[in-house]
Order: sequence, then structure tokens, then C-alpha cells
Amino acid sequence: DIRASRACVPWTPEPCAHTCEASFSVEYMLDLEAGSYGDNAPTLRESETSVASTKKLVGSASSRRALTDYDWDATLTGERVVAKGILWKRKGLFWRERVFLLTSAPRLVYYDASKKVPERKGCVEWPADTPPKIRRRSPSRFDVCVAGRDYHLAAKGDGDDSADAWITRLSRVFSGDLSPKVGRQGWIYKRGGGGTSSAYRRRYAILRGNQLFYYRRPPAQQAVSPQGVVRVLSARIAPDDMPGKAAFTMATDSGRTFYVCVETAEERAAWLAVLPEADPCS
Repeated sequence: DIRASRACVPWTPEPCAHTCEASFSVEYMLDLEAGSYGDNAPTLRESETSVASTKKLVGSASSRRALTDYDWDATLTGERVVAKGILWKRKGLFWRERVFLLTSAPRLVYYDASKKVPERKGCVEWPADTPPKIRRRSPSRFDVCVAGRDYHLAAKGDGDDSADAWITRLSRVFSGDLSPKVGRQGWIYKRGGGGTSSAYRRRYAILRGNQLFYYRRPPAQQAVSPQGVVRVLSARIAPDDMPGKAAFTMATDSGRTFYVCVETAEERAAWLAVLPEADPCS
């Protein structure tokens, strides 16, 4: 107090009588958010290899059962399963348990296995020549970043189910060891989406396996993300509704039919030679 001509003594906090140590891991956060899974909540078990009572994530009984008993290759066309496992995918504030398939396309396809027949919920696709960026956050967490979107994923955290194991598998696919080579590439005219749209737009298309990536400009000229990716189930000749062009259609796994034109009948024949052939009776 200066007015009392006394020196000001700085305040010193009392020492804490106990020590505090907190560790917030993805397992802890997932445990807090377990209510968002409904009946598909992650199960916790005691680690058999740790001296401390560290808990590890395991999948729900339905996901573990589907992982081993379900014929996952039957859900795919023109590709094969490279790896599969249970991951937790973040959506907003919550984490959802999903069975993930890494395929030779390459892409990631994920399913909700809480139902009797696993339901496909979505996929993560990218051009084989522009692989996504992978961010490792911890032994149990990693991100897959494609075309401006980040997919936040969590793994069990040990062994073949760890984030590092998944990153290694993805890297192997990115290296081209498992990715299909370019079947054909070139300019096409693709009709716009929607039932009433009839405008054709010029796009540069690259076919890898049965995946068709299309761009505004050739990706070799500039690193660009594709405008879209379609998985072609079959292709056939179509009436030439664009004057002076040769048309064909492509049926896709989304149920949509794509209408495409190219400059000549010879060019159309070259595309049809590398695309899956339509059943003549369909």
C-alpha cells in the first residue's frame, strides 16, 4: 500500500497439495461420444500387453462379424479389396464406426455394418495421378485430404489396425503398385447432370480401370482436381443427338447414365473398346 508507505509484496500462490496429470486421447474422446453410435458403440477392453490399465478400441460385434463373414468383393465391380478394417470416421462433432475397404481402384469405401446387410455410406475417391495428402496425428488418428475435403479417421491404435499401418497401405496404393494403368484419355463432350439438362460440355477424360475421371483441362498441364469421378459398369452406342459427333452412354454404379459424345465414330469405337461392354439383352 503506497499511501501507507509500505512496500507492495507480490502475491505468491500456495503450492498445490497434490499432483494432477490428465491425458486426452482419441480413445477417451470416442468413449465420451459413444452415445452417438446407438447400438454400434465402440467397445473397450483391457490391453493384454500393457502393464498399466490402458484401454484399446475394438469394433462392435456386428462390425467384427461382418469383417470376417461378409463377401466384400461381391460389393465391388472391376476392382478388388486390398485391405479392410474397422475405422471411426468423424462427422461434425461425432465419430461413427465404419467398415473401410481399401480397393485397387484406388479408393476407400465405407459401410455401416450395424445392419444385417452392411449399408454403403460413401467413398473417398481421388485420381491415381493425384493422390490425397495423408496427415498422421497420432498412432490411432490420421486424416485423408482430397479435393478440398478432409476425412478425419481413427484406428484401434496398435499393430495392423493402427493409423501407421493404414498409412502404409495407402502409400503402397499411391505408389502405383496396385493402381490400374491409364486405359485411355482424351477430350469428350459430357451432357450435364439433371433430368432436364441437355447442354454438352467439353471435358478431358482419363480412364483407369473402370474409373473415369473428368477435368476442365488436362491435368498434365496443371495440377488440378477432377471435376468428377464415375465408376463405369457398362457402355454402349447411343443415338447421335449432338450434330457431327459420335455418341455413347455409360451406366454407372450410382444408377446414373452418362451421355457422352466424341468427334468421330472411330474415336467412339476406341473408347468402347476399353470400357466395360453392355449386356446385349439389357
